[in-house]
Amino acid sequence: MLHKLKIVMTSGYFRLTTILFLSIIISSCGFFDPQEAPLDESSIINSNSTELTTRIKRDGAGVITISTPSTAKARQLSGIAEDDEPAGDEPFTRIANVLPPTYNGMILTASHVHVEGDLAYVAYNRMGPEYLGAIEIVDISDVYSPSIQSQIIFPAIDVSAVFVKDNYIYLAAARDRDQFNNVQTAAFLGRIQLLNGEFSTEMDILELPGFVATDIASNGESLFVTSGRDGQLSLVDIHNFQIVASTDIPDLRSVAVRNNTAVVLSGTNGTTFLNSTTLASVRNIPGVQDVPNAKRTIAFMNDYLLTSEGAQGAGVYNATNGDFIERIEIDQSPENVDATDIVTNAVSVTDDLLLMANGGAGLSILRKNGNAEFDRIGIAEIGGSSNYVQSEGQYIFAATGASGLQILRRESTQLPTNISCEGAITYSGSSWLNVNSGQNLAYTGAASLQGINVNEVLSFCGSLTVQQQLNLNSGSTFNMKGALAFGQYGTGTTMHINNGATLRVEGSLVIWGNLNLNSGATIEFVGAGSTVAVYGSVTKGNNVTITGNYTDAFGNL
Repeated sequence: MLHKLKIVMTSGYFRLTTILFLSIIISSCGFFDPQEAPLDESSIINSNSTELTTRIKRDGAGVITISTPSTAKARQLSGIAEDDEPAGDEPFTRIANVLPPTYNGMILTASHVHVEGDLAYVAYNRMGPEYLGAIEIVDISDVYSPSIQSQIIFPAIDVSAVFVKDNYIYLAAARDRDQFNNVQTAAFLGRIQLLNGEFSTEMDILELPGFVATDIASNGESLFVTSGRDGQLSLVDIHNFQIVASTDIPDLRSVAVRNNTAVVLSGTNGTTFLNSTTLASVRNIPGVQDVPNAKRTIAFMNDYLLTSEGAQGAGVYNATNGDFIERIEIDQSPENVDATDIVTNAVSVTDDLLLMANGGAGLSILRKNGNAEFDRIGIAEIGGSSNYVQSEGQYIFAATGASGLQILRRESTQLPTNISCEGAITYSGSSWLNVNSGQNLAYTGAASLQGINVNEVLSFCGSLTVQQQLNLNSGSTFNMKGALAFGQYGTGTTMHINNGATLRVEGSLVIWGNLNLNSGATIEFVGAGSTVAVYGSVTKGNNVTITGNYTDAFGNL
């Protein structure tokens, strides 16, 4: 059943109320009576970007540590010295933390993210029995200053997932039937037009069987929508917004589609492969009975299909024939965390990385190696329970419950051309790098360090993050070609460049902490197109030299 809702202006915001609609028979559920419209359906649109963006916080932004369970345990037991900790080879930074929206004192939780270009569409719902949801549009075009562009809050609706196509946003959702008159089901698919990046004032609703619509995927021409409990997989024509095929599969949690195959994950029936045109079942892989109503996702990675399977971890299957390949178990059981919260809620992939949102066990990062196996990189130390993860390109969006939505970035390893990397070797030493007097060291690749102390010459070509300390002592030189990120915002971390020392940069320099340029210090930008951003304070002594062609993001260098 399809009906239309309209939003009218109230007190400076838009509110959603029911108007007359055209009812279309999708199944034998009869025509909708316009006189039996929902009683209380007041949804609020807020397009005040300045106000909304105050919820984006930089506290803790900057370089993050990717720790292994063994290292974390060793730290706890004080059995490993800081200087002996090995460096990581996957540098990550936290760009920002988006605090969750609230409504009447109730905190929402991020449930899904869809990225389209420079915009991230974030779905929210409310944990527990209340129906309360929201969608926000986050602009990440300026990596240094993301913003929230627009928001819509649904006081009587949960939003499970969103998808954007041709200036329409589609939402898989559920509504509180006690707040509506004569609706057939709680589950529905909504469609809202986007006008100049903001929500328009109408929403079309397509009723679906089941208690909640849980996920959306698309092949460009059709939408594949799952609904849970006594639900189904529905194939919806994206142009006329009608169901053209469906198949009943109980307790559906997630859907993914590629080429001619749609794959769905059920909490009771495992994983099912279907023909994407007819929805005829091709193969079923039985699964373990999962916790009711829990969030689960699936993702394709080249020839693999990856599924989040709760306490079992992640399943890896052949994406073509469904053959089981391996199961990736959750790699830590933290103390003082309820065992029921140590579950893989979601999986996502970006290039060769697999990300697992493991609830109270955190966000795990694995990398597919040349032997088609997954190596464990470690756990992102971002705090909170990891409830959901979605990646797109360099960006990773991790929902951490009431702590909000963390925006992470995998630092680029694209290299400029002017600084020589000849003779450089891959760095594989300690997370604390000390360059002694008389040493001329050159490294390449990607590295994540805790600290660097340069007394002579250090050259690095690639991608480098340094979390706690970076000192260039008197007369030393640091040649950086690629991307360098240092420090954390608001923690007092400071990069020191001392008298006669030179930092030579070609590429990107991001200082999340402070920069101290003592008298006689030099920063030289090589070539064209280099960028610098200093989030903290910049202190300059006498006779400081800054040369070259560069763009200063905040104008404080």
